[in-house]
Amino acid sequence: MDPVQVVEEFIEAFNARDADRVAGCFRTDAIMQNDAGTVFARGQEAIRTHFGAFLPQSPNVHAEILTRIHVGAWVVQEEHTTGLVLAEPVPDFSIISAYRVEDGRITKCIGLQ
Repeated sequence: MDPVQVVEEFIEAFNARDADRVAGCFRTDAIMQNDAGTVFARGQEAIRTHFGAFLPQSPNVHAEILTRIHVGAWVVQEEHTTGLVLAEPVPDFSIISAYRVEDGRITKCIGLQ
């Protein structure tokens, strides 16, 4: 799969609330971090745990891609998310996410707010 297809599969898995399928989009050594450089999930199992903590309690969660740029191994997109529930419902929000894809799997995901 090309990088855009991999990221599209990730978004589809997210919208399906399937933490196992989400984790399958990432390499075993992948990292997720915020724009300050803080890593909040390192490795496929940590990513599964991260998404498994909130997807089951967010029955109406949905991410919509508003814009996308693809250059080489990087896919950068503006995502608008609704229906997210953490400890309580989260207001709708938009975020820029940058994904580095190598060998058909996401190696790095950076959330920019």
